[in-house]
Amino acid sequence: TAPFPVVLARQANAGADRALNRGLALARGATVALLNSDDGYAPARLARLSASLAGDVALAFSDVVLIDDDDRPADGPYARTLRQRIDEAEAGPGLLRALVRHNAATSTGNLVFRRSLLARTGGFAPLAVCHDWDFVLAASYVSRFAFVREPLYRYRLHDANTFAGRRVAGIL
Repeated sequence: TAPFPVVLARQANAGADRALNRGLALARGATVALLNSDDGYAPARLARLSASLAGDVALAFSDVVLIDDDDRPADGPYARTLRQRIDEAEAGPGLLRALVRHNAATSTGNLVFRRSLLARTGGFAPLAVCHDWDFVLAASYVSRFAFVREPLYRYRLHDANTFAGRRVAGIL
């Protein structure tokens, strides 16, 4: 049981962007946190990221722990590349520069933002992949953002990931 109202909305599969935008249209809170069905949050995640939304910062995300289907640390070429890109964002000269090169935010589930940001960005674009990256880049035009350098998001890597599956299939 959640300590807040929960609304369950069902719809035919029309893509992640439509599901996200519909859910966000139903949401009523001033702060929005997304969570993908196969990922997880560290206990302090919502408090830490919500606290980082101060002043003109309207979007926040954290470092991630890459896990496999068995909740063990993920390994393999894709996991190593993703970890390297996140580490570059942490160490680099500017987070925006790193975000332009690759999606250091990693996933929609790693985003916490002020609801007001939706009107300023237009929400999630109708893209089969990278709608999260597009949203973060659009947000960079209208807001500052925060990268909380703590591994507060557990991102599951497996062949069913939309992006990883498309890479394997050679679609990208």
